[in-house]
Amino acid sequence: MSTFAPTSRYFQSSVVVGERIYFLGGVGATNKGTSDFFYLNVSPPFNTVNLQWTDLTSVAPIPVLSAFSPSCVGGSNNSTIFLFEHRSTNNVNSTTLVTFSLDINSLKWTNTITSGVTPPVRQEMSAVVDKNGKIYINGGYEPYKIQLSYNNTYILDTLKLSWTSGSNAPIIRSDCTGTLLPSGLIVYIGGTNDDSLIVTEIDMTRVTKF
Repeated sequence: MSTFAPTSRYFQSSVVVGERIYFLGGVGATNKGTSDFFYLNVSPPFNTVNLQWTDLTSVAPIPVLSAFSPSCVGGSNNSTIFLFEHRSTNNVNSTTLVTFSLDINSLKWTNTITSGVTPPVRQEMSAVVDKNGKIYINGGYEPYKIQLSYNNTYILDTLKLSWTSGSNAPIIRSDCTGTLLPSGLIVYIGGTNDDSLIVTEIDMTRVTKF
């Protein structure tokens, strides 16, 4: 039985690598992001009574206090976790999106150097990765200001570490789900929209595909 159990949190991100769900950051008891990094072993038979947690924070803490930030798995052999942040350090807000990457094997974090046009800073955007290792980031809002969401799409090739721009979505969204279909289409559903005077929830029937 695992002796570690994570504390309560929200706005964390998670990725699946093999038979492990890795959890990154989240807003904790202090009402701030955390540098927590841990995983849940879901190898069969998966038992929800005796959950097998492992804390990696002491050996591989996230470089910043993380929350509201999506993550995906990509790179060679799908062995790298990419985390998209709005800060370059805990005390320095960034004007462009910061890409941190973690090699699952070495458990080493890197502030990844990318080519192409780096996206502007965002948080609470959707991130989806396809079978070719390309991560599609859509929507989100600009932090440090009154919430202002966007409909831009940015694509990171995790093999070449290069950014390109995609087409803008017809609906401005933050906090939505992005789901990759077997056909290769990405479907965006729900979320919030602030293209009027107030932030409103988006009707679930207003589906966007990319």
